[in-house]
Amino acid sequence: MSSFEAGAAGFVLGAACGAAGAAALALANRRRLGRFLSFAAHEINTPLTAVNMTILNFISGALGPVEKTQEPWLKMLREQAERLALIVGDLRDFIHLRLRDGLSMHSESVDLTPVLEAAVESVSWGFSQAGVAVRTRVDAGLPKVLADADRLQRVFVDILYHCRKFRDSGGIDVAAEAGLDGRIRVAFAYAGVKSSARESALALDLYYPARVRKDQLLTATGLGLGVLRLFLREQGGDLSVSNQPDGRSVITADLSAAGGGR
Repeated sequence: MSSFEAGAAGFVLGAACGAAGAAALALANRRRLGRFLSFAAHEINTPLTAVNMTILNFISGALGPVEKTQEPWLKMLREQAERLALIVGDLRDFIHLRLRDGLSMHSESVDLTPVLEAAVESVSWGFSQAGVAVRTRVDAGLPKVLADADRLQRVFVDILYHCRKFRDSGGIDVAAEAGLDGRIRVAFAYAGVKSSARESALALDLYYPARVRKDQLLTATGLGLGVLRLFLREQGGDLSVSNQPDGRSVITADLSAAGGGR
């Protein structure tokens, strides 16, 4: 090997080692950032839990009688505190998935009906005050789904808030049924401004809410539909956005049946 070839080989090897070192440093910095943000989210959640428990004590009468005129405001505070806790939970999960070493999704066989009912119940007061009815239909005999029950409920609540924000009129129809491919689908339909196929696809982009756009038609609630799709995919499911022939918008959570499905 000539001195030139040896020098070139040494340069290539040095560059490769340098690139590997830079990659390792970037990974370490990313994980360090993930730990920091995860800790920050936890610190936010701690006082939030205390606030929520205090509100519950007021509503239950444990801290004395509550004036009738105060009840609606306390219920609003409770719902918004729970909503904030939900967003913080989404943020912590996202941090674990993207900046740390992954997220443990304790997926198991879950009965879909009580999870969906709990999601609807958690938003019922605020939705009723806004005049937004939520109508649910669950087909009889649906098999259980493979999911993390708590996180699946959180996804459903997020979708309901999204539907409420972007509806034009009427209520929200939620239908859970078995697909021909053995999967279980939960469709949330509402009357909103019709979006194109391109806009629907963009709404599922992970970083869509962070993009600057002149048209903010589908700017998401919470952390966005892309994050919800990420969570569902971690549970063997998926998320899609479409329009019905009658013009209604539909957000569909696609779930794996426990012990089967694709």
